[in-house]
Amino acid sequence: MRSIATTTTGGRSRKVLSGAVAAVILLAAAGCSSDSGSSDKSSAPPSDDLSYAVPKVDPKLRALLPDSFANVTTLVGGSSLATPPFNFTDPTTGEPTGYFVDIATAAGAKLGLEVSWEKQPYPGLITALQTKKIQFFSPGSPSADALKVINVVAVTQRSASLLVPKGNPKKIEEITDACGLKLALVAGSILDEQAANSITKACADSGEAAPGIETYPSAADAQTGVRSGRADGLVQPDVVSIYQSDATGFYDAVLLGKFPAANQGLGFLKADGTELPEAFVAAVKALQKEGIYQKILKKYGVEKVAAIDGEPELITGE
Repeated sequence: MRSIATTTTGGRSRKVLSGAVAAVILLAAAGCSSDSGSSDKSSAPPSDDLSYAVPKVDPKLRALLPDSFANVTTLVGGSSLATPPFNFTDPTTGEPTGYFVDIATAAGAKLGLEVSWEKQPYPGLITALQTKKIQFFSPGSPSADALKVINVVAVTQRSASLLVPKGNPKKIEEITDACGLKLALVAGSILDEQAANSITKACADSGEAAPGIETYPSAADAQTGVRSGRADGLVQPDVVSIYQSDATGFYDAVLLGKFPAANQGLGFLKADGTELPEAFVAAVKALQKEGIYQKILKKYGVEKVAAIDGEPELITGE
């Protein structure tokens, strides 16, 4: 078994594999499995063994890369690295982790690309993409506005939810139960902003007071707002609420299944063309066939809500 070393340069944390990208490592299971009450859409293997080998380079998939990548073996991804289980920094190792990190890393290995990560706040991800600080980012949401600038490799799905203090003291069971409450929202999250707007609209339609919505710079700050009582709940992805409630014991996830689900994935600059993102689509499809995709989601306990319906696809908005 070859070793993995970690180097850090500025804000970038990078895995450096000794030997080929295809070095075999075993990834231990992390997080607890959660039951959101929804059916399991994935075809995850029945085994509880979540270890897998880093995929080997697939020459046929490698050939799908743009001609400009003929001699390229690295790719830089951007992420806040602050939103478990999407992407975050492992508190023990300091390494980037999360299911988007793992999926992108495994897909990159299939393409013969070693993925490193540049830490960027959500509101600055598209700017970082446009200024070539990064070559893709996660997670990317295929909203109409975003698709004017990016193409999205849709590899998972997510819905919205409300993260509340343990025991759900405000007894929030329906969307209108949040009317008049103080809600937190993370800056730059388009889908969560849409969910917050839908709460406000539902309150207006029912003749109730609109919630007070305060924006926070990061998920960690917003969650602290909930724990401290500054906010009655945090509008955020269902997968994040499920993960946080399981991992910390401080919260409950409510309003699960009350908002529409939407695809989510890796964002690539539209001006750079579709060859690179299409290669990632093909690589993630291969991960599905090999069961690695399912193991990654199960590792973070979100396979029942995050697995995409069908196969990954490239969303261009055209």
